[in-house]
Amino acid sequence: MNSHLSYFKPYSKTDREYQLEDDLTRAFALCLKRDPLLLHEVLKYIMKDNEEIYNRLFNQKKKDPDFENDIQRRAKDVEEFEILFAVSLTGLRLDVDKFNSYNAEKVGDQRPDMYIRANNVAIIFEAKPDDRDCSFQLYKQTVDAIANKGVEGMKPIPVDLNWRDLMEMVVRVANFENTLGLSVPLVNDFINLIKRHKHNWLPEIPFNHLDFGNDVLKANERLETAIEVGEFEAIKGRLGFEMNTNWSRELLFEFTNTGLAVIMWPANTKTQGKHILHEKPGVIFSNSVQILGKEYSVEKLFHIKISDSYAKYISSLNGDYEELKSNIFKSNNFWKYSGRKDRNLGQWDEIETFFDQTFESTFDWREKTNWRKLEKSNMNRILISFGHQVRIEIPYEDLRSIDTDKENVQPVVDLLTECKNKFENIFITSEDIATKTVSV
Repeated sequence: MNSHLSYFKPYSKTDREYQLEDDLTRAFALCLKRDPLLLHEVLKYIMKDNEEIYNRLFNQKKKDPDFENDIQRRAKDVEEFEILFAVSLTGLRLDVDKFNSYNAEKVGDQRPDMYIRANNVAIIFEAKPDDRDCSFQLYKQTVDAIANKGVEGMKPIPVDLNWRDLMEMVVRVANFENTLGLSVPLVNDFINLIKRHKHNWLPEIPFNHLDFGNDVLKANERLETAIEVGEFEAIKGRLGFEMNTNWSRELLFEFTNTGLAVIMWPANTKTQGKHILHEKPGVIFSNSVQILGKEYSVEKLFHIKISDSYAKYISSLNGDYEELKSNIFKSNNFWKYSGRKDRNLGQWDEIETFFDQTFESTFDWREKTNWRKLEKSNMNRILISFGHQVRIEIPYEDLRSIDTDKENVQPVVDLLTECKNKFENIFITSEDIATKTVSV
């Protein structure tokens, strides 16, 4: 489950198209207020062709700093300024050379989408959630502001802060802060808002242009965008989403040396395990699945997990079912040996004896679980689950064949949808094993 609610994802999509422009502006403004590094990057970008203005503002410490950040403030209510920047924020490039050639005699009561003032420098923003031209509307706002508060004869300085340029900055700042281990849920949620609305504004690369060996982060970003666009329930901190089965809750993805691994851990808790008990554990999962018309073999392993009393992972045993001398997944074994085990009640000794009887002598379960270290610890209670790992691997050539257009992530969404549907049906119930084919 996600550890926080999204700042910018409403409970309902009702009337979302009508409020989208305000959603984007408010989200951007809030990120600027909460993230000084992002604010600095944006201001530096706006003033990149006017370094002398930037230097006057920030090259020396101010005794009385004067800074404002507001949305929907009337242009005529903007505080006194000597320099005015007019910033266009749309999917369309602003023609800065033509900006001050407009003629606007009657401007009315103008309300810029966002307003920033740093000492004597004012910046007004007009944003659009698409590729509409906002240049004339932005020009009228500058006329209104200058007429009421500016210096006579002043010309605004037009700036094209295109959504693509902005999101490149936002992603770079988020990556930098995440690298430092800083918590940036606000900025990450803003990126997810853009993913849901216009993922092509993000600095992404489709799979067919990726060198997966060197571009794993870019591959992760593309997959994360597809998860967001497809409205899957993402798992915070991991590449994957939640499932709708009572015997497994997560489907995770990992880019390997040769392809995309799709991995599920059925019966990862005792509660999940009670739904898939069977005399022949290797048989209860399909041998292959078809994803977008191609068949992939299913790798099946046992996965015995050891956690502390707070369900925090300690270690696990993973291996082929042939490593088992007897079936740990039988009902009597499951109910007796899985779940919470208390050292003081002698239950750890029972587990040790059971594992010695269960695994082949060549399978050193003590070393694989660091059991000796666990015995020397101060821990008295552990949780044990008798589960499985099922996975497929989709080769990179298959990924490249379906994802060729940066502007269209839907083929990757379709791939994830297929994976979700097939893995939710990969478990064959006891009643079906005798009659159902083992390919879904």
